[in-house]
Amino acid sequence: MNQKIKLSQGIKYGIIGLSLLVFFLIWPLGLWQNTEISKSREVQLEESGPINVENNATQVFLAEGNELKAIKLYVLNEMQSQTITFRIYDGAYRQIWETLYVVGKNVKFPGFVKIPIGIQVEKGQLYFYTVEGLTEDLYVAYEETATSGSIANGGMLYGGQEFTDRNIISRFLYKEPFSGWMILGIGIAFIIFNVAICLATDYLFSKKLQTKDEEVTIQRVVQCVLNPLLAGGTICALWSVFPGLRQREG
Repeated sequence: MNQKIKLSQGIKYGIIGLSLLVFFLIWPLGLWQNTEISKSREVQLEESGPINVENNATQVFLAEGNELKAIKLYVLNEMQSQTITFRIYDGAYRQIWETLYVVGKNVKFPGFVKIPIGIQVEKGQLYFYTVEGLTEDLYVAYEETATSGSIANGGMLYGGQEFTDRNIISRFLYKEPFSGWMILGIGIAFIIFNVAICLATDYLFSKKLQTKDEEVTIQRVVQCVLNPLLAGGTICALWSVFPGLRQREG
């Protein structure tokens, strides 16, 4: 580890190493996945009545992926720092998930409020979500089901009354593995990127930075590669453990 190499070599090895580690997270490890968004035309038909504990709203939806990452609701009234109760049920109307979500202070209204979820669902199966304004009445936007252009949204219920002709304007975010073609494309892009970096580094240190091409230890190069990864991993861990850090996504 104390063996020395030229700085130009260290830069090339470090960037190539980081690229390989990022690629391994995508494939074959599959820890970094693609986010697919399912949404409608989002043409507002009307405003809902007040949604609260006494009059909640339930939306029927068809799962279009196997891991539901989040659901975004189009909210019309000011809900900064207010709490929303959000539940998900399976096709037999058995509750499988629940949260009390505090809306971030920086969310602009009317606008989408993102409810982080992160549960496994079965693609092609029906589910329900129920939403309530807990600390403040919630108002969402309805769209016409027949013209929404979405196969994910079904009918809905409000205050115990069923409506088959309208649904809540929603966006469904799913985590899906990158397809084989996408992985191939990412791999080719990484190769082109690394070749370009190597050529640029060789040019700079041979033409303009000859005096800067000093020797550095391999240990130093490894530290420069691993430290950003450790910092990024720590941030991701905190992001997943403390939901309050995610409120700015609203």
